[in-house]
Amino acid sequence: MALVEVTGDDREEALIGEGQWGSILVYDSATQTLLASLANPEHGTTDVNAGYTSTGPDILAVGSVETELTEWSRD
Repeated sequence: MALVEVTGDDREEALIGEGQWGSILVYDSATQTLLASLANPEHGTTDVNAGYTSTGPDILAVGSVETELTEWSRD
């Protein structure tokens, strides 16, 4: 989990990486409203900023809160 400003409203949102085959969830930190759910292209989440896994390749992915799509990824 991380608190990061990602929507341009000058407030930090809560980024939560779900476990096995989960998603990256983005919540409004003030209202706890789910703003976005970004599909995880692999299994598990170690960190919502960058991750390391001992069970497969490392991936860095950039997703859009607005479209809920992965816009870029790199193995």
